[in-house]
Amino acid sequence: MNDWPKRFRLVGAALLLIAFFLPVSSCTSQDSDDQSEASATTDGTVEITAKRYRYPYRLLAVDDVMTVPILVAFFWPASMVAYRKYRRDNVSLKIPILEILLCLLSIWIIWGMIFLYTPEIGSYVAFCGAILYLVAASVNIIEALRKRRHSDSHNQ
Repeated sequence: MNDWPKRFRLVGAALLLIAFFLPVSSCTSQDSDDQSEASATTDGTVEITAKRYRYPYRLLAVDDVMTVPILVAFFWPASMVAYRKYRRDNVSLKIPILEILLCLLSIWIIWGMIFLYTPEIGSYVAFCGAILYLVAASVNIIEALRKRRHSDSHNQ
C-alpha cells in the first residue's frame, strides 16, 4: 500500500492547523491605525487607509454562531489523523467519505471567511491543506473500492 496518502493527510492537517493562526483575509478602512498608509489623491487631499487583517482565531466568540464551524474547519483533520493512527480500518468507506465531506465543508467555510475581502497567506495555506487532505481521502476511497472488488471476485 502506498504511504503517500498518509503523508498528504498529515501535511494537510498540519497546514490547516498553521493556517488557523495566520491572516486569512484583509480589508482596508479609512481609520488611522499603526498599519496606516497615507496616499495623496488627485485633488491634493491626503487619504489615510488602514489594512486590517482577519485571523480565524480572532473570529471566535462565545455567542457567535460561526464559532463551532470555524473550529471544525481547521481542527477536524488533526483529530482524524489521530483516529486513523489508532484505528486500522482500511476497508471501510465510511471514514474516507466523512473526510471528503469535511474537506468540502472546510473549503466552504474558509471561502466564506475571505469572501468580499482580499485573500492573505492563511487562506492559501488553508486551501492547500484542505486539498491535500481531500486528495488523500479520495485515494483511500479508490483503494477501498479496489479491495472490495478484488475480495468479491475471489469469493465468487
